[in-house]
Amino acid sequence: MSIKYEEIIKLKIEFNIRQREIYLEEDIGKMLNKILEKKRDKIDMSSLVIKENGKIRIEKEQKEIKKITQNHYKNWTGEKSIDLDELEFNHEWREIYSPKEDIDEKIYNDLMSPIEMEELELVLKNLKTNKAPGQSGIPYDFWKKSKTLTRKILIEIFNESMIKENATEKWKEGIIFPINKTTRSNWNQELSLTRPIVLLETARKIWFKILVNRLNEIL
Repeated sequence: MSIKYEEIIKLKIEFNIRQREIYLEEDIGKMLNKILEKKRDKIDMSSLVIKENGKIRIEKEQKEIKKITQNHYKNWTGEKSIDLDELEFNHEWREIYSPKEDIDEKIYNDLMSPIEMEELELVLKNLKTNKAPGQSGIPYDFWKKSKTLTRKILIEIFNESMIKENATEKWKEGIIFPINKTTRSNWNQELSLTRPIVLLETARKIWFKILVNRLNEIL
């Protein structure tokens, strides 16, 4: 499966080269804009301001900064505590959370059936092209303009992942970027003034969109 994904990355490189050629042939101005486009300013994580027990300290050790950042964002997305006693004795909530007995479990039988080309093409047709990619750098635009061979390889990866009930390791990784909560450019080196965004592999997101479409049809 990893070999197939490497083939896709090679195709992506060829795609980008061809795009540059097209810009040069058809629109030099567009090509220059692509080459010279400014990247968004990134938050400088070389130091953090830590407030603990009424005291303030500045952390500059990179390993410690990474550890603090990971713990901070784990709490950001941590599980919410649920008062089970309230669910047990509150009639309204108990009714909401009670399993639906009138649902036939067989309706989910086709959820993990092999993915067809038509399903992939439907998702690709509706993809937005202005989304940031994951670690591989493969954007939605690559998939939208991909040829039949590339799409067949992608479908093979999807179906193999479902058979093995496990996705390729690269799809389990994401890039976390802290961004300002406010419109101010200065975040004062305080993580509490940031929020995380996670960049995931576009192939993984396409796969999930296909499954969501199936769920929508079922439900």
